[in-house]
Amino acid sequence: MRCECGKQADPPFCKRFLKSPEQASLCRECKAVVVLQGQVQVDKYCYSGWLFSRKKKLLRLSKDKEELIFGAMHHSAWQVTVPLKELIGVVFGAYTLTFKKQSAKSSPPHWAAFSLVARDRTYDFSCRDPEIVECCVRTFQQLIWDRRYSLAIGKSPKPSIAIKCGRAEEIIDRDRDIICPGLGAFRPWPTGFFLWMRLRFRLQEEAQKRNLEPDHMLWTVFMRAAFLSDNEVTKARFIDMAEKLQTEHAFTLANEMRDLSVKIQFQKEREMDIVKDRYECHIDTFLPSAPTAVTGGATKRTSQLIPIPTTPSSASKRNETTTAPKAPSSPTISSVAPATPMSQDSAI
Repeated sequence: MRCECGKQADPPFCKRFLKSPEQASLCRECKAVVVLQGQVQVDKYCYSGWLFSRKKKLLRLSKDKEELIFGAMHHSAWQVTVPLKELIGVVFGAYTLTFKKQSAKSSPPHWAAFSLVARDRTYDFSCRDPEIVECCVRTFQQLIWDRRYSLAIGKSPKPSIAIKCGRAEEIIDRDRDIICPGLGAFRPWPTGFFLWMRLRFRLQEEAQKRNLEPDHMLWTVFMRAAFLSDNEVTKARFIDMAEKLQTEHAFTLANEMRDLSVKIQFQKEREMDIVKDRYECHIDTFLPSAPTAVTGGATKRTSQLIPIPTTPSSASKRNETTTAPKAPSSPTISSVAPATPMSQDSAI
């Protein structure tokens, strides 16, 4: 299924933000524009604010794709309009001075933050929805690139050329007002590169929580993906990537990663034995067996994995029954002797 622009449709992307079923047949880029033109909720960060540096805002793109508009949640009369011609580029991640000024508690994670760079300031936003962040970052990258494309190909901005749906068409001379032409134009990221950057940010965040290096955390992700995968080809790919990462970086495995590596190795060996028809399931090693005190040592205990719980009273009773001597057939002198010594008078 193809989109109107000719790209492959992406039905699952931003499905909950679409208003009509027909919009589900759009590609990823066209859906992002539709979502932004409908408005999304973001957090706006202020550099100069000391009390409320983060506020909820509604962000939307104008219908002609020329202006960015954001305003308060409950006051539609107060809005800020930013022409896209005043923007130079987009920063993905909490890297600007506005984010650096925030405290550790109020600062957003890198995968949820983005900034729009203008001539003398930045517009800093964050959103916990990864799809909204992708829509904002990639859409504004593309729109700024379309406006500054003439700088990238080394032409003067006066003969305006816009790229739309793969075709070059002459439009109104609007590129004469391009700011900072010396910076050129920044090519928009492809989908795969953006997703990799988001994964990298999440990986760094989890590594900090676990007090691990990023390469250790990536190795853990590869091995877990291999352990949970049902496809043999996918499992082999993840294992090869993990082994290559371990070889190139030459790091030692922690306890958690070592246990995971042992599980993966056991799973690989078991599958190979099943394929070669030499796998034997020794179920008796996992079944409980009677303790030696009951069996009298006749049977050898084969497993210590699931011991039978015993109480001290029951164990002492079993010991008495197994260790007590057999009763003699006829009484002996020692068996009928009184327990207390007797004097000569009482014996007579």
